[in-house]
Amino acid sequence: MASGQANSTLRRVFLTADALAERIAAAGAGVIELAANEVLTPSAQDLADERNVVVRRSVTAADAPVTQPTIKPDHQQAVETLANPATRPVDRAVTGPVGLVIERPDAGVVTLLQALRHDGPGFIDYGRTGCWMRNTEALAGDIRSGIVAGGVLLMRYAANAMTVAGKMRALRPVQGTQVAAVAAAVRHFDANVLVLEHRLRTFHEMRAMIRVFTAARTGPANRDVMDTIARLERA
Repeated sequence: MASGQANSTLRRVFLTADALAERIAAAGAGVIELAANEVLTPSAQDLADERNVVVRRSVTAADAPVTQPTIKPDHQQAVETLANPATRPVDRAVTGPVGLVIERPDAGVVTLLQALRHDGPGFIDYGRTGCWMRNTEALAGDIRSGIVAGGVLLMRYAANAMTVAGKMRALRPVQGTQVAAVAAAVRHFDANVLVLEHRLRTFHEMRAMIRVFTAARTGPANRDVMDTIARLERA
């Protein structure tokens, strides 16, 4: 009984800027997870903003589901699990689902899809044809219509997808090379498509970049870039 009461009344722990800096250095990524009772001090929050670090609340054992569905070893089943509203997290970082286009998935992609259902918003599979370019066109149409908030392209060759996506109206792609670059693209011009070259990126790299991409946004900061994009799309 005493143990249960202790767990339900955890004392808050304030994380200072120095303590946060140590965690950032140890994690080596742009995402830091806090325990249920940890709170950032104002100076720590300023440090997180300055370094483009996404701070997330970790899921406790009490919050985690007791049982997990069996996942078949193919990317389609993993995507279906992500798209199932019953399996999505309650708190979403973005205001809508994210479209997913996958080219020639390998075992690492399957593992990534299984992990993503614990991390971010719902995903909609755009594997409607055998051609990733046509699937990206369908995604672009739904982004323009507001059906999805953005998209993640898991490609064998990112340069191909960056070139194609960059020609589609309303798509603002960023290539996922590192967490800081993705965070900067989101902050500067509200990037709405993340392109990942899954054959060259590790599971942890891709997961961290997708977390940053789907985190809460405050709107684009670089109005000159946004105005130029709008002018070029009208031309």
